[in-house]
Amino acid sequence: MSTFVPLFKRRWFKNTLILSVVTAIGLGGAYATFYHLSSFERLQRLSTDVMQGSTRKITFDAQMERQLFPRPTVVLKNVMLSETDGRTPAMNIKQVSVGVAWTSVFGDWAIDKLVLNDLATVITRDDNGSWNFADLFKQQNQKVKFNRININNGQVMLQAFGKRVELNQIHYNQIRQSDGKSPYIFTANAMNPFWNELQLNVQGHVAQTPEGIISPDMILQFTGHETGGAFSGSLVSKVGLKNNQFTSDDNKLIIRTDRLTGHADINIAHIGSENDHLLLNNINSVFTGSLNDYRLNGTLTSRQAKLDPAQLASDEITVNLTAKTATSDNLNVNLNAPATWHVENGLNMPKLQITTRQDRPNGLSRFLSEWMGSLQIKNLKNWHAQAQGQFDRQPVVMDIIREHNTINGILQMAKLDLANYVDNIEARVDNPYPSWLTGALVSHMGIDIGTLSLPALEVNNIKTTLHATSSEARFEPFSADLYGGHTEGLLIVNNNQPVQYVMKQKAEGVQVRPMLQDLFRSGHISGKGDVNLSFTTTGATRQELTENLSGSLNMNVKDGNWYGINIRELMKAAAANSEDNTSLNLNANNDNGTPFSTFDFTSKINQGISKHTTDSHFTSPAVHMTAKGETILYSGRMSEDINILSNNGKDTLPLRITGTMDNPAISLNYKKITSGLKTAEQKKDAVTDAIKKQWDWMREQSKKQ
Repeated sequence: MSTFVPLFKRRWFKNTLILSVVTAIGLGGAYATFYHLSSFERLQRLSTDVMQGSTRKITFDAQMERQLFPRPTVVLKNVMLSETDGRTPAMNIKQVSVGVAWTSVFGDWAIDKLVLNDLATVITRDDNGSWNFADLFKQQNQKVKFNRININNGQVMLQAFGKRVELNQIHYNQIRQSDGKSPYIFTANAMNPFWNELQLNVQGHVAQTPEGIISPDMILQFTGHETGGAFSGSLVSKVGLKNNQFTSDDNKLIIRTDRLTGHADINIAHIGSENDHLLLNNINSVFTGSLNDYRLNGTLTSRQAKLDPAQLASDEITVNLTAKTATSDNLNVNLNAPATWHVENGLNMPKLQITTRQDRPNGLSRFLSEWMGSLQIKNLKNWHAQAQGQFDRQPVVMDIIREHNTINGILQMAKLDLANYVDNIEARVDNPYPSWLTGALVSHMGIDIGTLSLPALEVNNIKTTLHATSSEARFEPFSADLYGGHTEGLLIVNNNQPVQYVMKQKAEGVQVRPMLQDLFRSGHISGKGDVNLSFTTTGATRQELTENLSGSLNMNVKDGNWYGINIRELMKAAAANSEDNTSLNLNANNDNGTPFSTFDFTSKINQGISKHTTDSHFTSPAVHMTAKGETILYSGRMSEDINILSNNGKDTLPLRITGTMDNPAISLNYKKITSGLKTAEQKKDAVTDAIKKQWDWMREQSKKQ
């Protein structure tokens, strides 16, 4: 005590002590006043004032927490905002912190900071275009203003326009400024079946006006992941909710996607709500992307579109698209049509117009088409495409419909010239089977082509039905006019690794020489005849297809020529070399031939090797020929034994053909002529006698003609 008295006599100590006591009394009084002002009953009345003019109610637990620093704050637990019926929960908040200004202790409440923790609600838009919380924005005479609003860990279910999006981990921060424009930041994660992850970040300023709420500088940024990869983008807009009507001006949306390795820039001048729908004015979009091997660039425009909860409709949309591969020139596609997209019925384009064109610097333009028709797409497994027009200036009709896992349709073309598309066909020979034929999908397509032109072949009156699954594509029955005759049969493409081809054809009255040239690159038989063939092969290149070829070929040809062998000239050469028959070698001449009345050819082919027999009656000279041999089809290397029999049935001249089909070498079959003979003299006499008898007989026959 003796120590304290001298200190108390000092003025500075006395002033400090008095100030401390006054402060303590003031804080105690302030807390007592704040405690009184923040009583449960008083806060209930305050919540009623906030909801003045609304039938909604705010309820919360009677137990609460209070703090004086850094500002007087009351913490409410389990706060519930009701629907307009006053009972059904519309919003639940686990904890609400209401921080008031210090002046609120001595007068009316002025909320400085409002913090909502663990908020959960559902925001909906009904079929009439009304939002479930729209009535709250009609209250213009609120007695309580919020200078700062924070939302931590919110959860919102948004249901509008037939779609549902769940927003989680919501964080919102808004600060009221004196000019009425409050800056805000909003972040959230969005959940939807269309993507795996979507993060949102929105910022800008928000202002309360007599008409409603506006945000003149909203910037939305988003990043996410879907099955095909990552995507991101942004939206800049002037948005507002005025008189319960949504408006959005100067909208600029940018989307980047890894799945299509592209982007889309979309500009919409104005979006406004009208009754139960939205009107979108002056839509312009530029987009790029990739689809399979194609790189896409394009634009989309629409003067006006209408969006309601069930559908999006436009009286006219125009799409200009350019598609290009690494090895091709630009393919330009123009599409124009009225369009409607419906939640249940999908996309409908009833008056569709399409034009296509590919200009080639080193060739003729191709993919020239003009189509008019319709397109209906309910979903990827249910659609209908119908069109008629021209392809490469030739009439075309197409009608294709898919229902679940079945595709049916018809394709009718007056003429299809593939000469200008050979490079495309060859570029895809490694993977010829259509990639879209997967799973349980089945296709039945009737095909009717008047004329099919290939670089060295023209096929007419093609009629077939394509039956296709993920395992095989079967053209059966298949009929056509080609090589001057008619053929019927089937063609099967099996989706194996490698792809397998099966062809069976029965041709009547065909010109066999061009047919053999197309099949085996060499044709030494001319004339008209009937051909039965049955082939199976696998591979991607011509060499693989030829070396793996197995099957049979039967020909019956009449009144033709056997090119490469002129028997009359051959006999003259043989006679001239009769002195040295052991070295006889006669070269074939493709410019000359031996005419025949009948030529029967039978071949069994295994792994690209043909083993065949021939029976023919020649007319000049009039001899009968039988042959048996083997040919390696890809290299053309051949080995064949030929017997030329005089019509008297007595004289036989055996020959042997070796070399290749393009350059065969013909010689006497010395071994067969001299079979069983021992001495050189006997063998020489046998060769001379065989040639002489055959030559004498042919010379005698020539005199009779």
